[in-house]
Amino acid sequence: MKNLSKKVSLVLIISLIMLLPLTGFAVTGGNNTEKPTELGKIGRDKLIKMTLKEHETLSFEELSKQEGSITYNEYYLLKKLKKKTNKELKEKGYTDKKIKEIKEFDFAKKVKKLSKKSVKELSKIGYNHERIEAIKSVENIETNEISDVTLATVGSNVTINLTGNNYEKTGTYGDGETSIYLKAVWAWDWFPSCQGTDIVAAIWGKDFNCDVSESFTIVTEKDYLGNIGPTDTVYIEDKKPNTAAYYHIDIPDGNAWCFGTSWFRLYNNDSGISSFEAKAAYGHSIITGTPSVSFPSALSISFNKDTIEMDSDPEEFVY
Repeated sequence: MKNLSKKVSLVLIISLIMLLPLTGFAVTGGNNTEKPTELGKIGRDKLIKMTLKEHETLSFEELSKQEGSITYNEYYLLKKLKKKTNKELKEKGYTDKKIKEIKEFDFAKKVKKLSKKSVKELSKIGYNHERIEAIKSVENIETNEISDVTLATVGSNVTINLTGNNYEKTGTYGDGETSIYLKAVWAWDWFPSCQGTDIVAAIWGKDFNCDVSESFTIVTEKDYLGNIGPTDTVYIEDKKPNTAAYYHIDIPDGNAWCFGTSWFRLYNNDSGISSFEAKAAYGHSIITGTPSVSFPSALSISFNKDTIEMDSDPEEFVY
């Protein structure tokens, strides 16, 4: 696994990025239906230990079923990009070289090549029954006859979920602090076709600042047999004061994939804040390149030209 501790942000990006929305939750007055998790002031080290413990049982299947989780399929994101004309891609800033890479990336040929392997060989690589069945179903048909459903079945999925935790007010109005931990949990169900650098990014309102000393991402690797592998702690790479922050995360090479939890502690030296809006996104790159992110306006996240953007409306957090 590449060193994930070098660069991070509250945005997860690879080289041709897909931007995934995260949803929040609302807690209203005294009739709370979903209260923030009480973390207490346990400090970063204890929070890291707690996250590592959660990762022992974290799975794509369970995370994708949680309320607010959103799942995206790598194949459909690639197909969306390939549908664009050369002119459209050039208008978005892609070079001729990048456009060539996009157009020549043939997911169907990859699946067709896999179909030549035996069930036993595919199983040893780590493909599950559903994916093996989809792969073997194309063995005797032409590449252009392979359906989108089959290709999506073989392709990887990523799911992500955003919650607010430990909302606190201290002191008095104008002379205190309001703070909250935002928690973005994300997971792949299989190793993606393109493995490079991803981004997890978040943006918020009410002039909250991000406490980088109490913010981090834990990334855990799984091998092709599903065994838990190395774990890395990644810290915020950069932030926009009082507005946003993001992480860069390296996806492992080979037949391995990963999942992670991105924490960022927000605070404002005003104890009178009872609601605010926030938005987060996950970016996955399909074409190699150096990912970047910007925050051009209020509650707006923009990735560089090597990304497919998947965005959502801001979520309101009310306490």
